[in-house]
Amino acid sequence: MISTPSIKSIQSVARAFLQHAIMIAMVMGSVVLPAYAQQEVPSNLQIVGTITAANSITPAVNDLVLVVQPTSLGRTEAQGTVLAGDGTFFVDMSKTQSYNGKTLTLLLKKGNVVYQLNNGGTPLSFPYSGTFPFPSRINFTLAIGTRLSGSDSGSGSGSGSGSGTKNDAFDVNGDGVFNQADVDAIKASLGSARPSAKMDVNGDGIVNTRDAIDAIRALNESSLLTPAPASSTATTTTTP
Repeated sequence: MISTPSIKSIQSVARAFLQHAIMIAMVMGSVVLPAYAQQEVPSNLQIVGTITAANSITPAVNDLVLVVQPTSLGRTEAQGTVLAGDGTFFVDMSKTQSYNGKTLTLLLKKGNVVYQLNNGGTPLSFPYSGTFPFPSRINFTLAIGTRLSGSDSGSGSGSGSGSGTKNDAFDVNGDGVFNQADVDAIKASLGSARPSAKMDVNGDGIVNTRDAIDAIRALNESSLLTPAPASSTATTTTTP
């Protein structure tokens, strides 16, 4: 037979245990997990269409189609190619859901010369709108517009290694230029427990191999950052 005092004692212990458990749950609930521990849902988008010639500039098979943000033309978000002589192009992008809504534009890279692509007579501008698990698709009919960089005499793709180019997004060591030293710094940071936020060059909240890959790709395409000759005259075009 359990006495009344013993029952009260058990109830008291149970009540104290419950209060303690509630306090632990409240404390744990207030802990914010680091950004790198969160897994974002992928966001996939295919950009297709055709590019028409303008001012004797004609798209050719294997010309590059670069996806960039209008405010950061030197940073390539993704790239595709011209697939046929009629200017048909294809770009396949994969980002995360948080990237949806970013304003983007397209550029055409012929050798080491880069042109803005126009839609209806003005530079193309559109929001990223990817989906998962199957990609969404958008279609554009574009025309070659203003030359942004490069020399008309160049025809090769170029490696862009040189002494470096101006690109604040990838200049992680802060020496004023983006070059191999910045890529090496990003690679070296991958083994660090607390890498510098500067190494997160793609802005996804994580410093990982994707940042190194993006930096290497940007370095290989750094001829995009070469300013057009001062004597050149920019020419705007309209769609036929």
